[in-house]
Amino acid sequence: MSTKPQRQPQVENCEQIVIAQQFSGPIPPPNVLAQYDDIVPGAAERILKMAENQAAARIRVEEKVVDNEIRATKNIVRSSYLGIFFAFASIIILAALAYFAMINDYPAVATGIIVAMASVAGVFILFRNRKTKS
Repeated sequence: MSTKPQRQPQVENCEQIVIAQQFSGPIPPPNVLAQYDDIVPGAAERILKMAENQAAARIRVEEKVVDNEIRATKNIVRSSYLGIFFAFASIIILAALAYFAMINDYPAVATGIIVAMASVAGVFILFRNRKTKS
């Protein structure tokens, strides 16, 4: 048995060129769109229609989001004004009750009403300041 050294086959130098294309968005470039249309007649029209439908749907969603934000803002403003109105009405009613208590010789009741109004106002101011700081 004779052993001969085996020769490794020589690899020739070869070059490889890779070309890559990419695009973003719903519509491909015109040459790719034409290739789609060559493969499936009418495909380009369908792709364009799909892109139009997608854009229209996105616009509708964005309009709904904006409408909801406007509606929420209006509700917040309305709630704020209602709160101010009811707070003012409560103060007027309590002040009137304190006045009538003083006139009818019930100074303890009048003092209690005034102290209650002051403590509620103090708590409101305290929490309002904490909310604006954070």
